[in-house]
This record gives sequence, C-alpha cells and structure tokens, in this order.
Amino acid sequence: MMSLDGSCSSTFGGEESPTFIHRRPASLERRSASRLPIELDVQVEGAAHRFDATSADISRGGMFVLTHRAIPIGTHVMLGFTLPNGTAIEVLAAVQWQYTGNGRGLDDDYDVDTRGPGLGLSFFCLEPETKALLERFCDLREALYYR
Repeated sequence: MMSLDGSCSSTFGGEESPTFIHRRPASLERRSASRLPIELDVQVEGAAHRFDATSADISRGGMFVLTHRAIPIGTHVMLGFTLPNGTAIEVLAAVQWQYTGNGRGLDDDYDVDTRGPGLGLSFFCLEPETKALLERFCDLREALYYR
C-alpha cells in the first residue's frame, strides 16, 4: 500500500514520457477535474455483464473506458484496475454517457479524433482512502504532463 504522506512522488510513473493531450475548449468542459490520458486494464462488472476493457483517460471523478459494449446510461458498475505503482483499486461507478465510435455520442463535444467507442463513467461512494489515492495520483500525473 502506498503512503499518502507526500512521500510517493516517485511511485507514480517516474519513467513515463510526456504524452500529447487533446483538450476540449474550457468553455465546453463540464468536468471539475482534468482528464489525464492513461491506458489501464480495467475489469468492469455489473448485474448483467462482466468484461475486461482499457481506459483512455482518468480523473479524480471518473474515467473513460474503451469498449464496444452498450450499457444503459445510469447503470452502476464495479471497476477494478491497478495504478502504475501496483496499487489495486476497486470503485463503484455510474455510466454517464456513451460514445459509439461513429461520430455520434451522448457527449457531442468529446474528442472523437483521439478516442474509440466507449463509456464515460463517474466514480461514486469512494472510500476516503481511495479518494485520497486517486487525487494524489491525478495530481502527480498532471504534473508529469503539464510542465
């Protein structure tokens, strides 16, 4: 388990190279936290489905998961993924929107040039430790990419 006392600055992606980021204009952004590009293996489990996927980005409040699976908006799922430092995370999330990959999605401003089809998921009911861990990870990752 990683320490949350500020001593983990080298535990998250210290050897990663910068990545070019496509950002939506601030006037169109509805999120309160920045999306940070990252590919993680994600296990998605719900009442009627279970599958493996890959994330395209993550923020303090959610993630975008690449998948062709259609899951109704509002559906609750359990996500399991491991951060680059080896910390396993399990969180509850709700499907907020879908992008089908054909230029049509429920989030019309999403950057379709850089993403495939998938689901926009928002985290909820986070344990305090998990919330702090995700916040620290996103803060450190943002510092890596936006110097």
